[in-house]
Amino acid sequence: MTQEHGGPQDLAAIQEEVGLLWARVDRGEEVVLGENEQARLVDGLFQLNPATDKEFLATNLRYVTVPPSVVVDDGNLYYARQDAEREGRLKYTRSKLEAGEWEEADFVYVADIIRQGKIERYFRELAQKYDSFSSVEDSQVRLTIEQAVSEDLQAGKPVLVRSHWRMGSSSLIKAVTQRNFEGNSIVTDCQGFSYEEDTPIEVVGQTFAIWEIAKYIASKQISDPGLDGYDRVNAVERKIESSGKTPAEFLNDFLAERGETAILAVEEAVVFENPQRLQLIAQIKDLPNIKLMVMLHRISAMEGVYSQVFEGFTSHYLQPVDLEEATMIIRAPLEGSSIRFTDGAIKALYEASGGRPMEMNSLCQLLLDPSGGEKTHYVPRVIYDEASIRAMIDHVLKSNLMYDDGFLRNVGNNYEQIWYVGLGKEEKELITQIARDGISFGEEVDAETIRPLIDLALVQVEPDKKAYRVNGELLRAFILKRSVTPRYYD
Repeated sequence: MTQEHGGPQDLAAIQEEVGLLWARVDRGEEVVLGENEQARLVDGLFQLNPATDKEFLATNLRYVTVPPSVVVDDGNLYYARQDAEREGRLKYTRSKLEAGEWEEADFVYVADIIRQGKIERYFRELAQKYDSFSSVEDSQVRLTIEQAVSEDLQAGKPVLVRSHWRMGSSSLIKAVTQRNFEGNSIVTDCQGFSYEEDTPIEVVGQTFAIWEIAKYIASKQISDPGLDGYDRVNAVERKIESSGKTPAEFLNDFLAERGETAILAVEEAVVFENPQRLQLIAQIKDLPNIKLMVMLHRISAMEGVYSQVFEGFTSHYLQPVDLEEATMIIRAPLEGSSIRFTDGAIKALYEASGGRPMEMNSLCQLLLDPSGGEKTHYVPRVIYDEASIRAMIDHVLKSNLMYDDGFLRNVGNNYEQIWYVGLGKEEKELITQIARDGISFGEEVDAETIRPLIDLALVQVEPDKKAYRVNGELLRAFILKRSVTPRYYD
């Protein structure tokens, strides 16, 4: 972006103008600005002031070279600058700069380079706020299912949290344990246990969740002044090991003595493919002082085992967020920033992602980060409208970005896992038919085949059209691609 808008602009006037536009967006207006207008406003917000920034600009003029280029000071190019100086490619000496002897065109050139870097850093840092990998510490969405899960646990019902991968199960577990059972919950992750395939089931039972349970018990006991926190946990762990009880049994007895109950949340139970190990988890539900919650992703080949092992559990299927919640997710990282998304832009992101937060965040990263593989999507704006988002999504749908781009590759990889692990042959055939041709309510559909597709929100019911549809434009594009270019293991 170059300064082609009539020279330096009045920053206060630009801020006032942008503020009025933001107010219109906040009122729900679909504000549409031309590319030149967007560029003028962005340049105005991020311009350098020749008066206040003159010394900084003059410092960078030192590194203008012949032919014209500049090694801008971003903290990483010290040796490149040394090379330019040693090779005699620098245009200005220090004495000339100290005397203020430089060409105005070079001054403008350096200012433009620095401003571009400033803009890129700003948008890159903004994009990083759209985290598509980590669980959310204080989730403010899906409050209905959070309440339902909490009520079942309070009533003593063992709970299964069912979903496909990267849907937000960990965020839900954090919300339930931290917000509803704060101080009385334990979370353990099956991925943290490196049992060998031939590890005896007795050893698994004696060690499963032992550290997390010991840590919880140690936190409830009166501190021994002779032991630090780590040593106290180790002391409890040794007591569990010598008790002849499983860690869960030891915890249950500890709670019973105190007249208390606690939540034990087990993440990534699918890691335990051995039915006996899964049974070790499931039987914790019979301990009266422990309220058990288990995260269980869908694996088509294991569903028969799961239905037997976890018989008696109440299943809660994690659904996508609604449009109002999606608006919160997309706009929250923009608070205090110079950027706005219109309602139409958010609706476009919502429909493309199917209301799945990971996909929404990945699309926002692709849009805002200048270091993405597809820099054509990085066009700095003060307002992103529906048309600009639709243009990006259309390109994504027609390209291989879900396989090639760093920000969207995790989306494609997740779809691959759902497709090859989460769905069976009949389910893949049915969802492909829905993606390709659509299926109306009047057509014969096997209830057992479509049920998991609906439960996992891969397919949604459209009552007004009396039809089923694939939930999300990205997912539908993936399914259509897989139907014509299957992988070698299909």
